[in-house]
Amino acid sequence: MFRSRLAPRLHGAYAMSVIRNRVAASLLLLVHLGLVGCTPQLIQLQPDGESMLPPATGQPLEVIASLAGGSDPMKVHCGRMVFGGLVGAASRTVAASTMPWAARHLAERAGGWQMLVELIRTEAEMQAGRLTVEIETRVTLRGAQGQIHLGQTRGYCKVSDVVADADGSRVVFQCLDRMARDLAGWLEGLNP
Repeated sequence: MFRSRLAPRLHGAYAMSVIRNRVAASLLLLVHLGLVGCTPQLIQLQPDGESMLPPATGQPLEVIASLAGGSDPMKVHCGRMVFGGLVGAASRTVAASTMPWAARHLAERAGGWQMLVELIRTEAEMQAGRLTVEIETRVTLRGAQGQIHLGQTRGYCKVSDVVADADGSRVVFQCLDRMARDLAGWLEGLNP
């Protein structure tokens, strides 16, 4: 009689243990598959396939971009991608837009200028096939010799567009181009 009462209890406890282990293993498998499937795609920002090497030294206007609160790589909320190389892309885009100003004023400042571009906020979001990119910077212009402060401003851009290409980098470059053109316009009002 003792044996008959104990056997069903042991059998039931063993069955529950097996069920718990199988449920836990199934949950782990689902979580693993979910995490593997949700790994974001890293998209390196390289304009027109160019190398992201720093610009040649000796330019009249040296653009130095850095992070000061923003993120690189920039994560896309509600999307499965992140944009890497944002600091280098910002540096090159701003340098390309501001070089005409530096070339026109080359004789006015021995040693040239340094433009510090600090990325203070970087956000991107994907909704219904539209990518919205928002970038905010703090920009300081100074004389390269003696580090003379010449001016400070804020750079800002927000662009939203349908993502026709697979990676959406075109939208990021549209935003950077808009901000770089605004900064080039700001330079026109400064005393070099």
